Amino acid sequence: MKSIYTYSVFFLLMIAFLLQTPLLVSAADTAGDDVPKVLTYTYTDDDPTVNAPELFLSIYEETCDIQIIGERAVWTFFYENIFRSTGKWHPFSAAVTVKPLAETDVHADIQSALTAKDAYYIDFADGDLYPGTAQVEIRLSDVVSADQSYTVYDYKKNADGTASLRQMADHMKLSADGTWFFTLTEAHDLLITVSDETTAAALSAYAYVPQLAAGTSSGASFGENIGWIIFFTAVSVGVIILVLYFVTVHMIKIKRRKNKTQNAMIKK
Repeated sequence: MKSIYTYSVFFLLMIAFLLQTPLLVSAADTAGDDVPKVLTYTYTDDDPTVNAPELFLSIYEETCDIQIIGERAVWTFFYENIFRSTGKWHPFSAAVTVKPLAETDVHADIQSALTAKDAYYIDFADGDLYPGTAQVEIRLSDVVSADQSYTVYDYKKNADGTASLRQMADHMKLSADGTWFFTLTEAHDLLITVSDETTAAALSAYAYVPQLAAGTSSGASFGENIGWIIFFTAVSVGVIILVLYFVTVHMIKIKRRKNKTQNAMIKK
């Protein structure tokens, strides 16, 4: 009985150690890389497609950040923020356009609420999913002023023909060179307008609360956590076996003492 429990505990702990060894080695390999290498790729609006499934394979060869430079925007994917599951890597477009609202198909009611306002539509390619969390730097110096404060809205086209807005930033100022930094994991169409209470009140009628899509998660996926899940499961099972082992040993000792006592009483 004792040997069975002992070998079971040893076996489970060995599995847990082996499962975690790649993670420990990976951490040790990257611990000394204070400044990751940056791989930079440049795209034009004439040929904007970024083939992420091929391009991002370099992260499996070395610790590196990947930067995609388009004519209007720059995407920076830091090594630690790139999805490790290649199934989440899809081609995406490096083309971004910025237009006055009058030159777009933004819903007429929203355009009316922004009449005579300094407002622009920022158009990312619809439906694009990025291979990780991207820091996006978009150049707006040619359309808005660095001296003004701006409000940015996520613009959503609804299936019934209406449109909704979600405020992403308020009273935001551009950097000195007229750029704006934010993060995205997928393409969004945005509205940017000068911040003022009247405009905010008018646009509040179109506000929406985003819902988490079915099958998605704001954290790491099951596949990305499987090593940790198995590790903690193995440790938990090992602890349970240890407890059972000590309880069993204790019960055997009690039984032996009881038998010795009974035998002693019989001899008397």
